[in-house]
Amino acid sequence: MKLCTVVLLLFILGTGCQKEDWVEIRTNDNPCALTGESMGIISEAVGEVKTLNRNECLIIAKDILGYSEMPLFPCNISFSDLKGNHKIILSGEIYFYQGQNNDSIAIDFAAQPIFIYTAKMLK
Repeated sequence: MKLCTVVLLLFILGTGCQKEDWVEIRTNDNPCALTGESMGIISEAVGEVKTLNRNECLIIAKDILGYSEMPLFPCNISFSDLKGNHKIILSGEIYFYQGQNNDSIAIDFAAQPIFIYTAKMLK
């Protein structure tokens, strides 16, 4: 009886406490085109990948640079490496577009360009 209890307890503990499995996303050196000044640098920001079509996606980052949500357009990641509706953690530099400022951030553009330093996505 004790052996069954121990085996059952080990099974429950082993399956109930699984850690999240993350995969590193490869970056390249492609610069962000048509950008102006830097808005700021983010570190370990949490977001979610949203697929726009087969060739493009956005990252909706949470609680960065004073915004509760900010759509980001990654300049230096292959979209084939990103999966829609997956959680992502990223660090990088966010830019204004040329001629853009804080007053036009949510009005004129769908997403801010970001040059990603590091990123990992939940499998």
